[in-house]
Amino acid sequence: MSETAGSSECRGFELRRQIDGLVYRFERRTDASGRIGYKRSDGDFWIVWHAKLGWIAGDRDGEEVFGRPWDQLTGQSSEVPPEGVWVSRKGAKSYVYDLVHV
Repeated sequence: MSETAGSSECRGFELRRQIDGLVYRFERRTDASGRIGYKRSDGDFWIVWHAKLGWIAGDRDGEEVFGRPWDQLTGQSSEVPPEGVWVSRKGAKSYVYDLVHV
């Protein structure tokens, strides 16, 4: 997660799965260590800023990556996750999502 607060312009966003329209909602949160990230509303799943990789879907420490932006692998702003196409991997399955700020 980011060590600093960053911008408050994006309070939340949705990941909309392209294959079936499933929507996951994320809200800006601060963990017990004061780090900022975006937590999925229905579980302990985070999108966080990683110093080397940029925005990722993964564990709170950024040690395991489950997803990331597809078209914006470099030049990302550390302020908010980029809108656009994201991809994820869960076991042998992969999914394509649209990240939309709300």
